Amino acid sequence: MRTPIRELTPAPQQVVPRTSLTMMLTALAHNLRNTIHRPPSTELIRPTAHVTCIIPAYNEEDSIGHVLESLLVQTRPPQTIHVIANNVTDDTVWEAEKYAGMYHTRHKNTFYETEVIVHDIGKNADKKVGALNYG
Repeated sequence: MRTPIRELTPAPQQVVPRTSLTMMLTALAHNLRNTIHRPPSTELIRPTAHVTCIIPAYNEEDSIGHVLESLLVQTRPPQTIHVIANNVTDDTVWEAEKYAGMYHTRHKNTFYETEVIVHDIGKNADKKVGALNYG
């Protein structure tokens, strides 16, 4: 024999009488809700000032990677990093090009985009001064 299926009906809600105490507590809760300090917004902020870094490089194969890494992990990294290789006789350009491209970092609620660009200007008699003038 089958048992009949019973439909679930919601329980009737009780109506709480509005006494002066409940009205006072409701008003207090409403005031507290409006005075509680909210946490800062979680929206990302983009910086408005543009910062560019120019690195003249003359045979800096051993150190150029460390320089670029330290710039990229700054609290406020530059938007653009230009590495200008001039009269190099080692693998400075090769090491710097490993870091070429776009990087996205975030510090607290601020979002940063950094682009590393490597320029090999070839032979120039002015060495690092020529690289600075190019930049």
